[in-house]
Amino acid sequence: MNCFFCGAKISELEFNRQRRRSSTSQCSRWLLFFKCNNCYKYFDYRHLQKHKELFSDTLIIIGK
Repeated sequence: MNCFFCGAKISELEFNRQRRRSSTSQCSRWLLFFKCNNCYKYFDYRHLQKHKELFSDTLIIIGK
């Protein structure tokens, strides 16, 4: 997976960290909440993926 802000690749180590966080916090929002090690920003993957799909659908409708 790539960061939505800077485009850097998110490592497998970060996925493992998220898995541990979600199991200890018992909060479902941690499952798709990632931190980029390049730009140090947190992002909700599900929320941004939805925006990305809506944006690409809009570009298809516009014809670009």
